[in-house]
Amino acid sequence: MGAVASEASKQLAHAVSFGVTLAIVSNVAQMVYWKSLTRQGTYWNRNGPTLLAAAAIPLVMLDLTRHVLQVGRQPHSLTFRAGEHIATNSIPCR
Repeated sequence: MGAVASEASKQLAHAVSFGVTLAIVSNVAQMVYWKSLTRQGTYWNRNGPTLLAAAAIPLVMLDLTRHVLQVGRQPHSLTFRAGEHIATNSIPCR
């Protein structure tokens, strides 16, 4: 059983998901930063969690960015399609 969804509803759902996730992840990184101001110890004990939280933001957002671009029908979509050739090597994906 499948539900029929229009392209506009998919685009809206992906955009809302992107925005909510970005807000939550960036707020978590801000909270980790504010907590690090009171932390004692070496540089890595104080700032390591903040650096890791900041590095996690683009990594978490990569898949959602792909979804937003894919639904928006960008010419260079990152979707795997069996039987298509890789752009520069002409090696078929099987």
